[in-house]
Amino acid sequence: AAKPNNHFLVSNPFAKSQFEYQLGISLPMIRVHGLYTGVSWSGIKGQRCSEVLVYDRANILFFSALHALHTFFGTGTQISSFPLRFVHISQTDRQYSTFSQFGSVVFVPGDVEQMGFYEFYSMGIPLFVPADPGRFFWPKGKGVNEHRCGDFHEFSGVWDIEFPGSVSMHMNFDCHGNVTSISEEGEAIASGHLVPLQILDSLAFTHCLTLTGDARLGHPTEVKVRVRVLREYLDVIRLLGPGSPCVGDFKPRAGAGGRTIVAKGYRSPGSKPPSIPVQWDHDIFASVSWFLDARLPGVHHTRYSPFAPKTLAALEEWAYFMDYFRFPSVGHFVSFAELL
Repeated sequence: AAKPNNHFLVSNPFAKSQFEYQLGISLPMIRVHGLYTGVSWSGIKGQRCSEVLVYDRANILFFSALHALHTFFGTGTQISSFPLRFVHISQTDRQYSTFSQFGSVVFVPGDVEQMGFYEFYSMGIPLFVPADPGRFFWPKGKGVNEHRCGDFHEFSGVWDIEFPGSVSMHMNFDCHGNVTSISEEGEAIASGHLVPLQILDSLAFTHCLTLTGDARLGHPTEVKVRVRVLREYLDVIRLLGPGSPCVGDFKPRAGAGGRTIVAKGYRSPGSKPPSIPVQWDHDIFASVSWFLDARLPGVHHTRYSPFAPKTLAALEEWAYFMDYFRFPSVGHFVSFAELL
């Protein structure tokens, strides 16, 4: 960022506002135009003009509900006046030329910005989007946190970890960040705790583990390593050399001649992974945004955070910056009935 030949820009007002909220800087914006599709809406002459495309990448539930309602109403005496048919994106060849033949599109967003929205808009096809920004709750909806056992939910369980030099460890993580190293006989031989890193590691490690009492890693009193959970794996990295293992970024230090010990853990047989709460885009892609908001101070020009909208007031404030609600000629619906 310090090099003058590097330029930064954003593609939508929501991302622009995120940077302003976090860093206090205003970046230039160039919207996605989607002109590369090379097609325009075929209108009433389209081969599938009596069909409505349901674009929902997350799941087929929304389409199934529409299809069920359509079938229910279509069985009555009004069938002749109900000509439309709903088609899910998975039932097509996913080609732009095919999309342009549909009479309209019901676009169900799974994120505050999706390329498909701009692509359909550039085609000129009639576009309908849910009017309720509540789908962007983070976590999504009421009751999600009831499935989380604590702040360290993703780590919870027993892991088998293999270090270089044929050193294997069984580690039991609880939901509150407490860690116990277990022997083959099932006895606790060391204990420790997890804490979140104060800055985002460029190697994507998120927590620091301090383990006391286990001499197998070459230090009988205390060992500090960084850990991260990526789906079914637990990655561990340890930097040998000066400096605290839990402060700063590993990558520059390792590149300057530092040595690392890397280990990978797997869940022990019989250790069930915790249930994953349904959250809006809270995977590897979005976890960076969550981490930045939780750890780094910024210049706050708005009342609520754009990185974790948890209240209706926050959604009302930030919906203004979502193109789904800014673009003209986009239809909005509150219920399935409005579409029918």
